[in-house]
Amino acid sequence: DNPANTVPKTRYDSSDIVTNIGGGLKYFVTDNLALRVDARYYMDMEDDNGYNGNDFAVLAGLHITFGAPQPEPAPMMKKEEPKPMAPADSDGDGVTDDKDKCPNTPKGTKVDADGCPIVMAPQRMEIKIEFDFDSAEIRPQYTAALGDVAAFMGKHSSAVATIEGHTDSTGPEDYNQGLSERRANAIATYLKDNKGVSADRLKSVGYGESRPVADNATRDGRQRNRRVIAVIIESK
Repeated sequence: DNPANTVPKTRYDSSDIVTNIGGGLKYFVTDNLALRVDARYYMDMEDDNGYNGNDFAVLAGLHITFGAPQPEPAPMMKKEEPKPMAPADSDGDGVTDDKDKCPNTPKGTKVDADGCPIVMAPQRMEIKIEFDFDSAEIRPQYTAALGDVAAFMGKHSSAVATIEGHTDSTGPEDYNQGLSERRANAIATYLKDNKGVSADRLKSVGYGESRPVADNATRDGRQRNRRVIAVIIESK
């Protein structure tokens, strides 16, 4: 008893097939040859009242690729970061500015790890020359020592020598003061005239009997006090 305006039910034809589930596997034997297997599950819709049937299919195939295989894309090169610039060494002393605690060091100056000039300890040399009683004559045995003084000063161009004259306490103090000065001058003159040491590098001074190194009450002590000390210092 369908009313006249009722739309009749529609029946699906055999071409209305819906694939619900499917899957496959592809295995490359070589770059150009592969095996393929597919499995599919179909549901065939018969009409509005239900399904007419189900289908299951398994397909196998051979996949051949013609032509040369495509090359793999070249790996992207990582962009290199610019290298930081090395710190400058403005004064050229071998210590970079970021570590240099003494900038603007004169060229050629020897410096330490902080870039500061290395202060060398002064070179020092001392000789002792003894004299006879009441005499300013240089004993022959001391000429070799005076030659060593001249050689040292020749090697160290900035060296200067102070010649110190001394006496024992025998006789008046004023006389001994003059005697000590004559002894010092005798050594300075010998170095200048016989060894070629410049006069402006020699300084002589007399101390008389004021600086004894031994007891003037003994003969040996007095001999030790009749002396000249040459102190040579290389100054920078």
